[in-house]
Amino acid sequence: MRRHDRQPTLLRHGLGVRIAHAALALGMLVLIVSGLGMAERIPAPVVSTLGGHVWLGDVHRWLGIVSGAAAIGLVLLGPAVGRLLVRDMCRFRRREIPWFRSFARYVLAPSRHRPLPHGGRFDPGQRIVFTAMLGSFTVLVVSAAGLYLAPAGATSLLAWSLRIHIAAAVVLIAALTVHIAVGTGMLASHRTIGRVMFGDGRIRPELARALWPTWAAKQDTGSMADPTSNRRPEAPTVETDHAGATRRLDEGRAE
Repeated sequence: MRRHDRQPTLLRHGLGVRIAHAALALGMLVLIVSGLGMAERIPAPVVSTLGGHVWLGDVHRWLGIVSGAAAIGLVLLGPAVGRLLVRDMCRFRRREIPWFRSFARYVLAPSRHRPLPHGGRFDPGQRIVFTAMLGSFTVLVVSAAGLYLAPAGATSLLAWSLRIHIAAAVVLIAALTVHIAVGTGMLASHRTIGRVMFGDGRIRPELARALWPTWAAKQDTGSMADPTSNRRPEAPTVETDHAGATRRLDEGRAE
């Protein structure tokens, strides 16, 4: 196979991010299954196979405490990059509203349409899903604290905490369902995106430019640029020769 026939890719997520994502996904899965088992929303034989209501209750409670404490600790004591990530996940701009209509057309006919450009490393649709996930998880932690810390006689507080906890869980499960459907490549417009988190962390440049144009433009595409692309570079590059002199290369000018 000739070199220019190979499919280029861009690195979206490193190994550490993919491992952290896998651990978070596993924790969310255990919390959801144990919570559904406690609420008798899954068949009794499955609950018995998983250890019974008491066991699932203990797992749900302690894993919830650990997850809530870890989330609070990361926000308050974690590195600034974590807070910047949360900001990027929840930041919206009015000028991006038309993006949603263009994205709907792209999902329905990816071969004929492309989403409108947007700023940031996540698209507006991702940000809505992430905001729903973060917000519902926060409500789950607060309502769980109300359940476990309320006085024994505070029946009204316990009842409302339970209702809020269940409602937040429904929102979280719905947001996670959308996230899984898109993130695993179930949509034709996102067919190969599953490798970003569940593979080698890489993405095809044309898909990256369609989904995250600002992020894709910032990547070093010197050796990974799409050789079949007709797009001209936005700025010339600088190359240093063996004699130590520098010269500008205008890639748009054919020799």
